Amino acid sequence: MRAKNQQIAAIIGLALIPLAFSGCFIRNFGYSFDYSGSQATRSQTGDISANTQSIEIINRWGNVSIQEVNSTSSNANWTWSGTAWGTTGEDAETFLAELDMIVTDSGETKKFEVVYPKPSRELRGIKSHLTLQVPQGTSVSIKNRHGESIASGISGSTTIKSSHGDVTVTDMIGPVEIFNNHADTIGENLLAEAKIKTDHGSVKITGTEQDVSVINDHGSINISNANGNVSTNNDHGSTTIATSSSPSDINSKVAISAKSDHGSIKITVGHEQVTSIFADNDHGSINIYLPESVTTKLDIDTDHGSKRSEFQHDPNGTLNIKCNVDHGSVKIRKNK
Repeated sequence: MRAKNQQIAAIIGLALIPLAFSGCFIRNFGYSFDYSGSQATRSQTGDISANTQSIEIINRWGNVSIQEVNSTSSNANWTWSGTAWGTTGEDAETFLAELDMIVTDSGETKKFEVVYPKPSRELRGIKSHLTLQVPQGTSVSIKNRHGESIASGISGSTTIKSSHGDVTVTDMIGPVEIFNNHADTIGENLLAEAKIKTDHGSVKITGTEQDVSVINDHGSINISNANGNVSTNNDHGSTTIATSSSPSDINSKVAISAKSDHGSIKITVGHEQVTSIFADNDHGSINIYLPESVTTKLDIDTDHGSKRSEFQHDPNGTLNIKCNVDHGSVKIRKNK
């Protein structure tokens, strides 16, 4: 009977309730955790060769934190801690013995993959936390479920696939690609191209130098201090985009594109290097704020809503603005 119930739970795939580990209750793919009873913990550490070119991480029920060492002479290393909860102390120790982080080397790639106990009524919880400092230039791939993923200062490419856990990337030198479900995504000081796709979670990006693309199904998008091209597509949530206040030395022309099905769009332009704005909204307002000095080519189409612009249409304008809205107003105003 218990095996049948576990099979049903695995098929349904009940979602994680994102609360603190202490006192929370989780059901997912046959596992049912309340993090009560007794617990047992152990840890592992190791070095990462300076010749390592790529890191692959597969984790579950815990946090992953990775950053690049600050010099070629610094030692790269990793630390893992695992904790298991059981109905009794003996149960906890038994499950801990089955919880492990397997580390393998294949050429210039180092792989970290957590293995964990099978579902059991006596298994009350699992945590698997991994912290790494990697060599300069290393590319990173992270797959994590039910835990936070953090990356900082990576100069190689970074790909993060996360479910039920926040993703935070800061001071990223190399390109970033993020897929995140049922949690928030935060990015700060992104120096290379960034592609983000989320479902049921907010996205907040502060500071970009190159192109950034964000697709979100259910949640807000907030991008500020952007210096590169910006492209967003949001199904259910507000979208806010703001460029930097001064021109960038890297990008002489900047394009902004924002699409939304159900949610407002707000775009604030801080300088004259923005040459194109496209905003398309099915159900929600469009508000655009511009420097007073710009000249604009305007193409505004509204089916059910008002339109107002403090700028005149100039056939020779340097900023092309095209707005489409089905149910909502369009307002183009001067920056205050």
